[in-house]
Order: sequence, then C-alpha cells, then structure tokens
Amino acid sequence: MRKPLEGDYLETWDGTIFAVKGFLHPPGKAVAYPKYYPNPHGERFKAGKPYRKLESLEEFHQFLREKHPEYLRFDPVFGMEVPTVPLEEASTYYSPRSFLGWLKAKGRLSCLDEVEADCLEMVSLLSRASGVPEEFFGVSGSTMLGVHRQDSDIDITVYGEEAGWRVYRALGRLLREDSPLKAYDEGGLRRLWSRRFKDTRLPFQVFRETEKGRRLEGLFKGREYFIRLLNPPSGEYGEARFQAKGKIRVEATVARGSQPIFTPCIYRLEDVKVLEGEASGEILEVYSLRGRFCEVAWEGDRVIVSGKLEEVLRPEGSYLRIVLGGSRDDHILPAL
Repeated sequence: MRKPLEGDYLETWDGTIFAVKGFLHPPGKAVAYPKYYPNPHGERFKAGKPYRKLESLEEFHQFLREKHPEYLRFDPVFGMEVPTVPLEEASTYYSPRSFLGWLKAKGRLSCLDEVEADCLEMVSLLSRASGVPEEFFGVSGSTMLGVHRQDSDIDITVYGEEAGWRVYRALGRLLREDSPLKAYDEGGLRRLWSRRFKDTRLPFQVFRETEKGRRLEGLFKGREYFIRLLNPPSGEYGEARFQAKGKIRVEATVARGSQPIFTPCIYRLEDVKVLEGEASGEILEVYSLRGRFCEVAWEGDRVIVSGKLEEVLRPEGSYLRIVLGGSRDDHILPAL
C-alpha cells in the first residue's frame, strides 16, 4: 500500500471512514480521524446505506473513545495521544489521484452525476489556466467516498510545490475575470462561519477579515469548493520527535520563507513577543495541517498567534514552533 497522505481516506471493515491527517505515520499505520460512520439516522448514503458525518474535533475524539478506543494510543514520536488506524484493517483505501482517473473514465461513458461533473470540469479549468497537467490533481472529500449529496462541495487536491504555486496564481486570475469561479459573498461567508463555529471561537467580523482575498475556497458555478495544495515536508516518521510545551500567545512578524498557501501551512516568524505563556527559546514558526489557517498572513505582516507551543527535537538540534488546529481557541490574526 502507498504511503498515506493528507487528503487520502481509508474505510475499515466495520464501515467507518477515516480521513488521513498529515504526512508522518507510524509503520503500518495511518494517523487518521473518523469522518463518516454507518448510522440508521444518518443523512448521507453510500450504496444505499445511511452514514452520519462527524463535524468537529470534539466529535471525532468522542466517537473514538466510544467506538474505537483501540485506535487511541500515546505515540512516542508525537509526544501525545494520536488516533492511528492499522492499514491492515482498511477494507478500502481512497486516493484522490486514483479517483480523478476513475471520474475521467466514468465521464467518457457520460454517466456522471452533477457533483461529479462539476468536479471534473473544475479540474479541467484549473489545469488549462495554470498549465499544470491533470496528473498533478486529485478529487477528494465526500464525492470520492460516494457519500456526497446534490449540494456537496468540490474538494480538489494539487500535489507539489511548483504545481501548487502555478494553480494558486491561476486562481487569482480566474477570480478577477469573468469565470465560473467566484469569491464568497456576505451570505456565503456567514454560512461558512456557522459550519466552522464548532471548531473556532472567532466572531463573524473577525472571521470575515481572515477570509478576505482567499483563493483556495469559494464558489464554482455556485457550488462551494475547497482546494488543498500539498507540499509534504521532508523527513520520515521518527527522524524528529515532538514535545508539547503548553499553550502560548505571541505577537510576531511573518518572515521570508513562509508557505501560507500549502498544507502544511508554515509561517516563519521573527521579532516574536510573548503575550501569554512561556517559551524557553526562540519560536521560529507556526505550523498547521488545517486549511482554515492558510492564506491568513503574508511576509511582513504583523500577527497575533495563539496555539500549542511545541519543541521539535532533531539530531542536529531543536527549535520551537506553534501548532494550530488542536483547539477552538487556536488562531492567527492580523495584529491591530
């Protein structure tokens, strides 16, 4: 089986569907969170069987504690309890790249539903506009899993740094031109905020400011889309270890070398001022696998960051970073 990647999914023998998180995974396992599970009261359907969708980190952990506590184990590399699913327990493994190939084959038979057709059309548009071959794209999310509804969104994955930047620049042009791509209006932003409120405490006015100018999510022909640009970091599981150092809140300037559009998104920091908490050394970066923290700040911006302080331990030395995404209170916001 291929190395698990962010954007992949796996389904276990009991029908639970897990979303793979990140790029570092213990041998023979995948760090993954439950996303859909069979439930007689579910509003999603897969092959005629009802499924329920889990919406928040709190729901993910509650489900695992109740249904699959064997997947929750302390991991010595991550330095905390992490949900890991043995790959041998996967009855089906879902790859966005492979699914895009399947969609294209299905399209040649003219039997796509409306959501599938929109996914394929958007990939084609982005490929033509960016010059990036379709081999660098994938289609993920509920459409790939077969649990989508008529109003489901488009979830696209782009692989590689160069491909990601080319697609991002093309998105900017398409959003300025008369194209099927549109930014969220006020009503769309309110709907997006209400869905995310389980995972964030940001007031709508603040949320609206963080969403301003974003390209990686919006509307395609009136259907919501989200694009994940993957740029996996180098290194293998176990080459570095991670130790939590508590919560921290800082004010800092985003430095050169940041990668705010990718997953993981990385904001290099300089001129860091600790506002709450303690740090035993210099904090070099902000790191997150959550898409909502992408595109928030750019080189030279002054920001307020609140999250988990973590020490990254490598053979050649260690450094501190702030990790976002594990708490509703985590944020990176413009400093006023």
